[in-house]
Amino acid sequence: MEIFTYELPTEFIAQRPIQPPEAAKLLITSPDAEIEETTFASLPQHLGSRDLLVFNDTAPNIRQGSGDYQDKIDDQTIFANKAGSVAVPTASLHFTPELISQLRASGKQVEFVTLQVGSSSSLCIESRQKPSSEQFEVSQETLNRLHRWKEAGGRVIAVGTTVVRALESAVRGMSGQTNLFITPGFRFELVGGVITNFHEPQTTHLLLVEAFLGRKRLEEVYQYALQHRFRFLSYGDGMLITI
Repeated sequence: MEIFTYELPTEFIAQRPIQPPEAAKLLITSPDAEIEETTFASLPQHLGSRDLLVFNDTAPNIRQGSGDYQDKIDDQTIFANKAGSVAVPTASLHFTPELISQLRASGKQVEFVTLQVGSSSSLCIESRQKPSSEQFEVSQETLNRLHRWKEAGGRVIAVGTTVVRALESAVRGMSGQTNLFITPGFRFELVGGVITNFHEPQTTHLLLVEAFLGRKRLEEVYQYALQHRFRFLSYGDGMLITI
């Protein structure tokens, strides 16, 4: 299988996050819906009453110890609680206490899991080689609540590819460590959507996103993002994908 790639001009790579973070652009799409452009600030209006958001509460060693003072401010989520990752779960960087309050006020539910991000999770690859295993924790109580939510007609939205991997590992009976490799053709058992950033070419993250969208729509989404000057990678803009 040929891995999706694209040309990423350096000027599209965000060096610092937008302030306030929820002012970042948000692209909304699904495999068979039109592409819509908005901002994270409007996310509460684009989620329904049956949507539940799941965040990763891991806390990273910033840029492997080489981050500057501003990185220590920028490269940390408001949920950071459990140290152990080598990188920040970047999709959560768009969320501020104010945005979370607005989501809760509009009736949106929030849950937390932990996946300690490993260095191989975003490596560029030239074949279907698997990334190394990563440590994760999804409590049985959380998993039970998510099952009940979905059984009642709710939809589970993972904030970040790390949350997708943690939840889809837990629902398959894994615990402690996961080597789950999500690629096109994967059958999602629990997750019904993902909020994620725009990733580097030829990375495992893109394979996961393609599993949600399919190759044709993935290409259309990235072409749209480049044409409309979205900001890419960790400090960049994001998208909401639902299935």
